[in-house]
Amino acid sequence: MNRFITAVLLLCTVAIAEQVVAQDVKFTSPVTYPAGSPYVVASGDFNGDGKQDLVAGDVQHNDLVMLLGNGDGTLKPPATYHQSAAPHYLVANDFNRDGKLDLATANPYAANISVFFGKGDGSFETPVNYPVGRFPNQLRAADFNRDGWLDLAVFGGNNDVNVLLGSGNGAFQNPVSYGLNALPGALAAGDVNGDGVTDLIAGMRSVQTVNVLLGNGDGTFKTPISSSSNATQNGTGPYASVVGDFDRDGKLDVALSDEVLKIMKGNGDGTFKAPSFNYRLRNTSADLKPADFNGDGKLELVSAGVFNSGALQILLGNGDATFQDAGDQVSGSSSISIAVTDLNGDTRSDLVANINNQLAVALVNVTPGNPDKTDYFVHQHYVDFLDREPDVSGFGFWSNQIDGCGANQACVEIKRINVSAAFYLSIEFQQTAYLVERAYKTAYGDALGSSTTGGPHELAVPIVRFNELQMDTQQIDQDVVVNQTGWAAVLENNKQNFMVQFVQRSRFVSQFPTSMTPSQFVDKLNQNAGAVLSSSERATAIDLFGGAPDTSNIPARAQALRQVAENHNLYVAEFNRAFVLMEYFGYLRRNPNEGQDTDFSGYDYWLNKLNTFNGNFVNAEMVKAFISSGEYRGRFTP
Repeated sequence: MNRFITAVLLLCTVAIAEQVVAQDVKFTSPVTYPAGSPYVVASGDFNGDGKQDLVAGDVQHNDLVMLLGNGDGTLKPPATYHQSAAPHYLVANDFNRDGKLDLATANPYAANISVFFGKGDGSFETPVNYPVGRFPNQLRAADFNRDGWLDLAVFGGNNDVNVLLGSGNGAFQNPVSYGLNALPGALAAGDVNGDGVTDLIAGMRSVQTVNVLLGNGDGTFKTPISSSSNATQNGTGPYASVVGDFDRDGKLDVALSDEVLKIMKGNGDGTFKAPSFNYRLRNTSADLKPADFNGDGKLELVSAGVFNSGALQILLGNGDATFQDAGDQVSGSSSISIAVTDLNGDTRSDLVANINNQLAVALVNVTPGNPDKTDYFVHQHYVDFLDREPDVSGFGFWSNQIDGCGANQACVEIKRINVSAAFYLSIEFQQTAYLVERAYKTAYGDALGSSTTGGPHELAVPIVRFNELQMDTQQIDQDVVVNQTGWAAVLENNKQNFMVQFVQRSRFVSQFPTSMTPSQFVDKLNQNAGAVLSSSERATAIDLFGGAPDTSNIPARAQALRQVAENHNLYVAEFNRAFVLMEYFGYLRRNPNEGQDTDFSGYDYWLNKLNTFNGNFVNAEMVKAFISSGEYRGRFTP
């Protein structure tokens, strides 16, 4: 066992909690997979097939172990990639914004961070290493300076936190160290004062406090402010921390875990109240993750356990920052690393973890869902269409739209249809996922599909695929919650950064080489979009290049793409096509010509019907058909 975790375990004492029967959450029996000697796990789609994969860090053999997902809750045999240093901490993200998932590792015994650029097939380029501190640990990624490039934060091993700002294309600047007043134990990132800027939250190990470094928005941080975490029961850590709105008051709270779980409610200004929930866990927790496992709109927690008394303890959220023990998911085993992911594409939160430092384990969430229940129905729409957990005010508003009908079933039916469609029609969706769809059309035109609706024929269909839209929307909707403070500025910044990075992708450059003249460049975009520009709009787009003979100006390329993608004529012309497409993406979580559909006949049918009713989705009965379909409802049954 690694020296660091051995030292930690010697400090810990076993805590046995009262046995409680699991409530409202159910996982399949754990399935184990060989993965070397995994110490840490992370998940993501590393080969771009739309299926979640698992990567593990084997610190005994200095290996990265990749297990590609089959998309049905199972994993393929491992592929092993030997490294020069032991990877103790993993963060998966697209650091160079090329549409392929990358990996960053913190390597305490090498005193550095490694960044592995993904090749898009589950393997990685040779890592780029960055020296950091004395013993880097607790690695986190976020955009601290809001420039569209991910940054890294990590404890440096000198009672400090180090921040490495991304300098573009996946490279990082030298670390900047921020001193802390004691030994830190757990690191989290989030906007705890609601100003639209990501902050750092450090749970201190040698003193019972939580230190917050408020972000300035430019990648620098203010002097830490401290809140007491002292409680009736204190442990030897904390070893893990996460942030979330556990009491649903619109302010981020913090959870700390070691032998006990502490919940500290946020004041919304960067400080926290004293622990309001103080619960002794079944096992010493080295990792903690939040998720809504039962789809009720309330965050749950899952805790790893470092001793062989039981692992993966689920704590069901009550929505008021208190929790109920739902028991261990793996008995008689230990775990020190957990990842929450979706292994089978049903949008439920599944679990992957390391077990006994010998195997990787996967547990598929089979908690029965009830889309007829308002809370579940609304929560699922946030996940399916906005790719996030619901904000309190929005969740309450849409739930009340349906529940206000009382026992009037006719009213309930029409309200469910209207609420469902409202997620597609919302500003948040239209300005994120729908913009991504229009960007793909502007860049690459249409794809050609086949249909038998009204007789065999071919038809032009949207070119963007489900997995492409998912990944790109995650970038453009990052930290966007409409009507929250600063949301418009965050969205605008995300849009600008997305477009700049989109035009630098190899796929785009191959279609639009920089040798093209500005007129050729704009005309091809306009042609792909369906000739939507007026003569004056075309001239404005060409003028972005300032009379240059070529189109090597990256900001101008990005602005021209965005100008066409956001053109009102394109917005209107593409609206119904995208509406039908998002029925498949959102409700069925697949492409229109996959699953039970072997071609675009179903897509063709619904588009014709929606057009026949001039976009009136109620009269076309389109939304009603999808939310009542067996395929949609079947997603929520084991």
